[in-house]
Amino acid sequence: MKFKKLINEVFHGKTGSFIFYAVAVLSAAVLYCSKGAWGWIGDLYPLGERFLPLIFSLMAATSLYHLVFLFAQGKLKENKPVAAIHTVAVVVACACLGWAIAVMHSQLSAAKATLIVILPYIALLLGLPFVFLVLPSYKKVLRVVLSIALSAAVLLPTGLHAYNSGLFDVAPVYPFDFDAPAPQTPKDGYLMTLAEDKYGVFPDPNFPISTAEAQGVNSDRLVARLETIQKAKEPLDSVIILKNGYVICEKYYGNNSADTPHAQYSCTKSVISALTGIAIAEGKIKSTEQKIADFFSEADLKNSPEKKDITIQHMLTMTSGIAGDNKWNDWANEKDPALALFTLKQKNAPGTHYRYDSAATNLLSGILTKAVGKPTQDYAQEKLFAPLGITNYTWDVDGAGIACGGYGLSLCSRDMAKFGYLYLNEGRWKNRQLIPAQWVKDSAPWNGRPEAYGRLFWSNAYDASVYEARGAYGQYISVFPAQNAVVVVTSRGDYDNRKLLYDGLAKDLEGTKPLPENPDGAQKLKDFETR
Repeated sequence: MKFKKLINEVFHGKTGSFIFYAVAVLSAAVLYCSKGAWGWIGDLYPLGERFLPLIFSLMAATSLYHLVFLFAQGKLKENKPVAAIHTVAVVVACACLGWAIAVMHSQLSAAKATLIVILPYIALLLGLPFVFLVLPSYKKVLRVVLSIALSAAVLLPTGLHAYNSGLFDVAPVYPFDFDAPAPQTPKDGYLMTLAEDKYGVFPDPNFPISTAEAQGVNSDRLVARLETIQKAKEPLDSVIILKNGYVICEKYYGNNSADTPHAQYSCTKSVISALTGIAIAEGKIKSTEQKIADFFSEADLKNSPEKKDITIQHMLTMTSGIAGDNKWNDWANEKDPALALFTLKQKNAPGTHYRYDSAATNLLSGILTKAVGKPTQDYAQEKLFAPLGITNYTWDVDGAGIACGGYGLSLCSRDMAKFGYLYLNEGRWKNRQLIPAQWVKDSAPWNGRPEAYGRLFWSNAYDASVYEARGAYGQYISVFPAQNAVVVVTSRGDYDNRKLLYDGLAKDLEGTKPLPENPDGAQKLKDFETR
């Protein structure tokens, strides 16, 4: 009887409710606050990406479960405080769930996600009087079963969403349109035909500096935007804005300077994309349709024959169908991480589902090393970094000594700008075509939607015509083709509020003709950069 009483208290009593909420809120707080943290606290954040929505969903479902019981037992009036707490908990948990889905998975605005999540709960609460008043013949046991079923019915769609969106995978999953046509690889491969020299500004070693007005940009509007970011105390390390190949703004924060290499995190993936395009143009890799198994004859595919169909294109677009590894940092330190990828679970058929996974680009780095006959970093030095004048960089290697493809590269902010400018100029640098022009065009997401994914490049959240290399904790190399501009951002923590910088920035940079001189605005911008 004591055990039954304990169970009844945990599931139906006030004390049990408070204990559950306290544990859930504390867990959510720890997981969220680990964002941008270091050490073992920071290591918890990948769990937050997967389980924060689940925690909030359980809170909402449990609150509804308690309300159902109170209503079924006719105890709402005598338990008004508890009922009020549960009602508030349902609303708050649903709002947090909507926020978590929107922020963690970048699929919807927080408002839309919250509305979508909260509507079924509201509908169910409104339907409870019908269940228990119109069907009074139900016995207590049946009412208990029904209440559990009702809560499960609400929890199930959230659980399915979590599963389908990759909540239990190594990294969050972002929207991807598979109905849109994929870029076609020419049968004869990507040729190094010389693209048009659009701007003719090739810095060696630094970009020339210009006033904003001389490049068609209003410096007052630019200063106002940057001052807003400053007041918001965003954890930025640097911001560089290029227009027509000229630096119109270069701001460093804290102890950072032009000579400070900055961890690129997943911006490294975009460099791997460039190197893959170069290797294809040189005939080192046959095409994007070449199978990855061609480079790993030693891989055991008996238990996973689907992996025979995975192509370079699938790895470039994160559509291999491999489930990934929840401990990918440990996996990266395997004796042969690239070969170890073939042992991971094949969750979907290649080309049918998009799942963001650093393992894919780590494997691409291994393929590059095999295909070109030299380490990836040496190939990058020869084909990209040396021509661009990039000398101050480092690149981490995995357990087999292969340059990490999904992360690990560190570059100075100006060198990030060079890489972005190279893409803005369709792969041309001075009189050389470093990357095939068609490869550059095909790398950007092709479905015309914000937050879409191409060949290891994203489309910008605020303008789908802008595409970017993007790294964790706020690293961005954003290319604005229509505005002839490049924007570089580095951050020492997650730079979440990108809206302050990017929302409307394309319009600020769209000028095509010089504006009248604005000495006061130019001075304000200069003062902002130096303080």
